[in-house]
Amino acid sequence: MKSIWLPIVRSLTLEDVLESLPEDYKHKYSTATLSPLIFDFSQTQSIVKYFDRFLGSSHQKLVGSMNSSSIYVSRKAKRVTKVLQPRKHRVEIDYVVNIARTRWNDGLPIELERLALMLVSYSKQLNTNREFLNSYCNNDHESIKKIRIFVRRALDKNGMTVRKKTVSQSIPKNWKEIALTSSNTIRETFRNAGVSVVLSSDETFIKFHESSDSCVAPVGVKRVGYSAKEKNKSGVTLLPTLDMTASRLLPPLIIFKAKFGSRLMKKWSTHTKSFVLFTETHWMTKQVMLLYFEYLMKFYPNTKIGLIIDSAQQHVSNQLYGWLQILNEENKYGSQIYLAFIERGLTAIYQPGDVTINKPLKQEIRRQYYDFVSKEYDKIRTERKINVSREQLVTFIEDAFNRINSQQVRNRTIAESFSICGLNPYSDDLTAFHRHLDSLEENKCYAAMIEKRTALDLK
Repeated sequence: MKSIWLPIVRSLTLEDVLESLPEDYKHKYSTATLSPLIFDFSQTQSIVKYFDRFLGSSHQKLVGSMNSSSIYVSRKAKRVTKVLQPRKHRVEIDYVVNIARTRWNDGLPIELERLALMLVSYSKQLNTNREFLNSYCNNDHESIKKIRIFVRRALDKNGMTVRKKTVSQSIPKNWKEIALTSSNTIRETFRNAGVSVVLSSDETFIKFHESSDSCVAPVGVKRVGYSAKEKNKSGVTLLPTLDMTASRLLPPLIIFKAKFGSRLMKKWSTHTKSFVLFTETHWMTKQVMLLYFEYLMKFYPNTKIGLIIDSAQQHVSNQLYGWLQILNEENKYGSQIYLAFIERGLTAIYQPGDVTINKPLKQEIRRQYYDFVSKEYDKIRTERKINVSREQLVTFIEDAFNRINSQQVRNRTIAESFSICGLNPYSDDLTAFHRHLDSLEENKCYAAMIEKRTALDLK
């Protein structure tokens, strides 16, 4: 548009504009909708550029600029390949971005998984967007995957990102052959002993207040830190025990840090929903293993028990073997325990807990924790402390175990995990085991070891 049009534009009124519109479109506009066209004409250059977009061009352009539901196209356009739609789930996106930025500004950066679980909890409390709830909040594998993608995209589009950690571990070159040979030995051992109960246990560490290696941060930030102070123990050791026949988790064994045999230990001795012990290092010791063996004998009286554990140093000592032999000979509960070991470094390959249960179990414990923290966040933000009692932590773990067990009524993934790992002594069908091993490539083995052998960091 040239400056020759300027006098004409200056003389236009809103009524003139309305009169020039075709009859089919006049009903859509009024002097109120066209009021944004009134400008300060002293700014000549900007006005010329503005009206150059409309005068002399198609009516569709004017409609497109004033009606967001219309499409802005040229006269020669034959087809429209992409139309930008209004963003769905605006409330949920705003919540994700607001939490991420607030936590970052407060010096309390949040992890992607935690943010996703907080979004699910928030959406359920809000209970207004049924489409979002049905798509992202079903607590199944597909919904968990979708909510992670949703949160990551919301962050990416709003100037936030996720810092990733890198971990490197090694596995034996002939890991597949080792797994096949070891699993065959375990099955033969249990068959020869005539065990009627097959158990598998593998300890994991739950870290409470240790900064995670990854968190949500603004794009371009070079230094990432965490400023909250934590008022708790460093963590606990958790020992889930899987029962193949019943397809269930036994009550959890939880080891806190305190003096072995102290008053705390006596206080928790009457607790029946879980087996709570204390050691000076909160790690599994030979003394704790002995108590664990006796616990299993009492839990399964008059039974031959096959127990699969990893090859940790405290599990394979001659002293522990001697103690177990004494327990078997005493026959206090009429039970016998027969030990079998997963080869060192391969628990992520054919240990039933690692292959099937540990990931959903840890996710459920995290969910319990995040629900608690989200409700207490105003207090945490004010006091800059996160305080969770032993009793509260035990409740998180017990509720997670109960949820997993309730799911076993319909899916029996615990029982199936023994077949997947080739550890079912009652069956010679190894189809599932070979399929599982064949599906693993070296990079997947690394990923499994990183994910399932890394301590659970609740914070």
